[in-house]
Amino acid sequence: MLPKWDKTFSVHNAKIDEQHKKLFELAGKVEYLIDKPVYKDEIKNLLAEFFNYMKDHFYEEERYMELIKYPDIETHKKFINILSNP
Repeated sequence: MLPKWDKTFSVHNAKIDEQHKKLFELAGKVEYLIDKPVYKDEIKNLLAEFFNYMKDHFYEEERYMELIKYPDIETHKKFINILSNP
């Protein structure tokens, strides 16, 4: 079972926190469908929405990290690259 969003996940940036909440929501939808009879297209659409949102979010998140001069941004970029190019 995936964790639910709570304030312990906050990065204290309203825009990024809202995006993280949305990612939790989308992951929850994927998890919900795991044991349900669903159509292949339903899963494809949800996964496409999830991964497209992740891509947009990571772009925004990295811009924010650059703005605040986040010291570990290069590690974050490497991680995102791994996710994007399995």
